[in-house]
Amino acid sequence: MSRCLKGNVLHLYGDSTIRQWCEYLTETSPGLKTFDLKSPKQNGPFLPLDYPNNILVSFRCHGPPICFSSVSANQLRYIANELDAPLGGTHTVVVIGIWTHFSTFPR
Repeated sequence: MSRCLKGNVLHLYGDSTIRQWCEYLTETSPGLKTFDLKSPKQNGPFLPLDYPNNILVSFRCHGPPICFSSVSANQLRYIANELDAPLGGTHTVVVIGIWTHFSTFPR
């Protein structure tokens, strides 16, 4: 997995499923270490980094609707607004997963 991710920046935006992807990557890639941002476990943001392999992973929870415990208003960001921030390029990957928190709303 480290060979595949080497030299890439992954931006993960979404709900708990995407957070679990971030946790899985961190647990299974020995070089990825999460930089402690003093973030709540449920909503992040998280910033795992593998410096020797030049891998950066960022996770940020989506904005409303939120279906879990209280979240500070200054931590809520709409993914559409966050997409303006990353610098793109051939080594940038953006993953968006927001399905589950919208399942309680009518189509």
